[in-house]
Amino acid sequence: AGLELTAEEAESRRRLRAGNVRDRIEAARLKQSAEKRLADQRLIKNTYNPLDCMVAFGEFGPAAVGNDMASLQISQENMLPFSRLNKVTNSCATGIESPVPGVYKFPLLSEDFCAKIWNESEHYTTQA
Repeated sequence: AGLELTAEEAESRRRLRAGNVRDRIEAARLKQSAEKRLADQRLIKNTYNPLDCMVAFGEFGPAAVGNDMASLQISQENMLPFSRLNKVTNSCATGIESPVPGVYKFPLLSEDFCAKIWNESEHYTTQA
């Protein structure tokens, strides 16, 4: 007296096994991809000679906020050099501009920092 399955039960089990196999294959592919990405990142970090480590490797210290990256302030007291008020002032120089309802605009990065990012990307492509 063996286990007898209906055709529907057998097909259901086959689909379940096939799904499990696909899931395991995809998990292995994702793991392999992540391991390769980490190895590539290590290789770049160990061999690339950046112009600016902060820009190249995203190692921003607290000093970047308010200097290279906008600091949104609640009041005008103790404003950092690159600060904006966290309110709509209709001026990108002092706060947040709203050119049309529901759209807000303000400089997130300083022009100097954007130039550093550009220079680093150009430097990277010459070394790649």
